[in-house]
Amino acid sequence: MNNLLAQLNPAFDHRNRLGIMALLVTNERVDYNTLRSSLQLTDGNLASHLKPLETNGYISFHKVFIA
Repeated sequence: MNNLLAQLNPAFDHRNRLGIMALLVTNERVDYNTLRSSLQLTDGNLASHLKPLETNGYISFHKVFIA
């Protein structure tokens, strides 16, 4: 089992990143507020977990401002 965990991609080394990916596997798109509330994260904490996933090509952003 330790060998399997050692091979885990570092982009998924935190439970919040796994939670983000789990939500995205079951939903094609998830808005920022839904991610934040579902995972009970602050804005800064969520952003810090999204960045490595984006950098590694696992997710992409579509930013829209709603007035």
